Amino acid sequence: MRRLQPMQTTRDHQKWTDHEEATLRQLVAEALDYAEIGRRMKRTEESIRQHVYKFIGPKTRRREWTTREMAEARRLREEGLSYAQIGQRIGRNSSTVYQALNRT
Repeated sequence: MRRLQPMQTTRDHQKWTDHEEATLRQLVAEALDYAEIGRRMKRTEESIRQHVYKFIGPKTRRREWTTREMAEARRLREEGLSYAQIGQRIGRNSSTVYQALNRT
């Protein structure tokens, strides 16, 4: 009896194509988080994170806070939400939220 191989759901461990490189750069420029980029590209979040860091550079992910984001983060903090909960709601890392809300 022949055993079926599990269906591969991601493209991890496969070489990145030129088209994927261009798509990744575009999605990073749109400031999507790594999890969303991974879903769209059928790669894991960690694969996206590593590829951005190695080949695009970590500074490309930095984006300024909008006035609306800061107001929302402050409002949520006043409501008692944790930095992690705020980060999940506005699509930012919890340490980034902490730093933004505690700047002098």
